[in-house]
Amino acid sequence: GGMTGSGGDANVSLNALGFGLEQYLMLIVIMITLVGIYVGIVSLISVKAKSIKEAGTYVAPIYMIVMMAAFSTMFSRGDIAMYKFMIPIYGSISAIKELFNLELSMQEFLTASGMALVVTGILVYFITRAFNNERVMFNT
Repeated sequence: GGMTGSGGDANVSLNALGFGLEQYLMLIVIMITLVGIYVGIVSLISVKAKSIKEAGTYVAPIYMIVMMAAFSTMFSRGDIAMYKFMIPIYGSISAIKELFNLELSMQEFLTASGMALVVTGILVYFITRAFNNERVMFNT
Protein backbone atom coordinates (compact mmCIF):
# COMPACT_ATOMS: atom_id res chain seq x y z
CA GLY A 1 0.00 0.00 0.00
CA GLY A 2 0.91 3.65 -0.44
CA MET A 3 0.61 6.61 1.87
CA THR A 4 -3.10 7.06 1.22
CA GLY A 5 -4.97 9.48 3.41
CA SER A 6 -1.84 11.02 4.92
CA GLY A 7 -1.96 13.99 2.54
CA GLY A 8 1.77 13.60 2.02
CA ASP A 9 1.57 12.32 -1.54
CA ALA A 10 4.21 14.25 -3.42
CA ASN A 11 3.36 12.89 -6.86
CA VAL A 12 -0.08 14.47 -7.05
CA SER A 13 -0.62 15.33 -10.70
CA LEU A 14 -1.26 18.93 -11.70
CA ASN A 15 -4.43 17.77 -13.44
CA ALA A 16 -5.79 16.57 -10.11
CA LEU A 17 -5.26 20.08 -8.75
CA GLY A 18 -7.72 21.36 -11.33
CA PHE A 19 -5.02 22.79 -13.58
CA GLY A 20 -6.39 23.75 -16.96
CA LEU A 21 -4.68 25.13 -20.04
CA GLU A 22 -5.01 28.65 -18.64
CA GLN A 23 -3.11 27.72 -15.46
CA TYR A 24 -0.36 25.98 -17.45
CA LEU A 25 0.03 29.03 -19.69
CA MET A 26 0.14 31.36 -16.67
CA LEU A 27 2.80 29.19 -15.05
CA ILE A 28 4.91 29.17 -18.23
CA VAL A 29 4.63 32.97 -18.62
CA ILE A 30 5.56 33.56 -14.96
CA MET A 31 8.53 31.19 -15.25
CA ILE A 32 9.77 32.81 -18.48
CA THR A 33 9.47 36.34 -17.07
CA LEU A 34 11.20 35.23 -13.86
CA VAL A 35 14.05 33.64 -15.84
CA GLY A 36 14.27 36.89 -17.83
CA ILE A 37 15.03 38.80 -14.62
CA TYR A 38 17.64 36.25 -13.52
CA VAL A 39 19.36 36.20 -16.90
CA GLY A 40 19.26 40.00 -17.03
CA ILE A 41 20.82 40.40 -13.58
CA VAL A 42 23.55 37.83 -14.26
CA SER A 43 24.27 39.31 -17.71
CA LEU A 44 24.54 42.82 -16.32
CA ILE A 45 26.94 41.60 -13.62
CA SER A 46 28.95 39.70 -16.23
CA VAL A 47 29.31 42.80 -18.38
CA LYS A 48 30.20 45.08 -15.45
CA ALA A 49 32.56 42.72 -13.60
CA LYS A 50 36.20 42.71 -14.64
CA SER A 51 36.82 39.10 -13.58
CA ILE A 52 34.94 35.92 -12.77
CA LYS A 53 35.89 36.36 -9.11
CA GLU A 54 34.41 39.87 -9.08
CA ALA A 55 31.24 38.61 -10.78
CA GLY A 56 30.87 35.91 -8.13
CA THR A 57 31.15 38.54 -5.42
CA TYR A 58 28.26 40.49 -6.98
CA VAL A 59 26.07 37.46 -7.59
CA ALA A 60 26.20 36.08 -4.01
CA PRO A 61 24.11 38.81 -2.30
CA ILE A 62 21.58 38.70 -5.16
CA TYR A 63 21.11 34.95 -4.63
CA MET A 64 20.55 35.66 -0.92
CA ILE A 65 17.84 38.22 -1.72
CA VAL A 66 16.17 35.81 -4.15
CA MET A 67 16.24 33.01 -1.55
CA MET A 68 14.75 35.32 1.08
CA ALA A 69 11.98 36.31 -1.34
CA ALA A 70 11.23 32.64 -2.05
CA PHE A 71 11.14 31.63 1.62
CA SER A 72 9.12 34.65 2.73
CA THR A 73 6.29 33.71 0.35
CA MET A 74 6.25 30.16 1.76
CA PHE A 75 5.40 31.37 5.23
CA SER A 76 2.97 34.11 4.28
CA ARG A 77 -0.63 33.28 5.16
CA GLY A 78 -3.90 34.55 3.81
CA ASP A 79 -4.38 36.90 0.91
CA ILE A 80 -1.33 38.51 -0.62
CA ALA A 81 -1.70 42.27 -0.95
CA MET A 82 -1.92 43.47 -4.55
CA TYR A 83 1.16 45.70 -4.27
CA LYS A 84 3.31 42.68 -3.39
CA PHE A 85 2.78 41.32 -6.91
CA MET A 86 4.57 44.45 -8.15
CA ILE A 87 7.78 43.51 -6.32
CA PRO A 88 10.14 41.87 -8.82
CA ILE A 89 10.90 38.18 -8.12
CA TYR A 90 8.81 38.20 -4.90
CA GLY A 91 5.71 38.99 -6.97
CA SER A 92 6.44 36.20 -9.45
CA ILE A 93 7.03 33.67 -6.67
CA SER A 94 3.83 34.84 -4.93
CA ALA A 95 1.96 34.41 -8.21
CA ILE A 96 3.25 30.82 -8.56
CA LYS A 97 2.18 30.09 -4.98
CA GLU A 98 -1.29 31.52 -5.63
CA LEU A 99 -1.49 29.57 -8.88
CA PHE A 100 -0.85 26.27 -7.07
CA ASN A 101 -3.53 27.23 -4.54
CA LEU A 102 -5.79 27.96 -7.54
CA GLU A 103 -6.29 31.48 -6.19
CA LEU A 104 -4.34 33.51 -8.75
CA SER A 105 -6.51 36.22 -10.27
CA MET A 106 -5.87 37.54 -13.77
CA GLN A 107 -5.04 40.96 -12.26
CA GLU A 108 -2.42 39.41 -9.95
CA PHE A 109 -1.01 37.38 -12.84
CA LEU A 110 -0.78 40.39 -15.14
CA THR A 111 0.74 42.56 -12.40
CA ALA A 112 3.45 40.01 -11.50
CA SER A 113 4.43 39.08 -15.06
CA GLY A 114 4.05 42.68 -16.26
CA MET A 115 6.44 43.93 -13.57
CA ALA A 116 8.87 41.11 -14.38
CA LEU A 117 8.81 42.17 -18.05
CA VAL A 118 9.38 45.82 -17.10
CA VAL A 119 12.35 44.88 -14.88
CA THR A 120 13.77 42.63 -17.61
CA GLY A 121 13.37 45.50 -20.08
CA ILE A 122 15.23 47.88 -17.76
CA LEU A 123 18.01 45.30 -17.30
CA VAL A 124 18.28 44.77 -21.07
CA TYR A 125 18.52 48.56 -21.50
CA PHE A 126 21.43 48.75 -19.03
CA ILE A 127 23.13 45.68 -20.53
CA THR A 128 22.86 47.25 -24.00
CA ARG A 129 24.30 50.54 -22.68
CA ALA A 130 27.15 48.67 -21.00
CA PHE A 131 27.89 46.75 -24.21
CA ASN A 132 27.82 49.95 -26.25
CA ASN A 133 30.25 51.54 -23.81
CA GLU A 134 33.48 50.13 -25.22
CA ARG A 135 35.49 51.11 -22.15
CA VAL A 136 33.44 48.60 -20.15
CA MET A 137 33.88 45.89 -22.76
CA PHE A 138 37.65 46.18 -23.03
CA ASN A 139 38.29 47.21 -19.41
CA THR A 140 40.45 50.16 -20.39
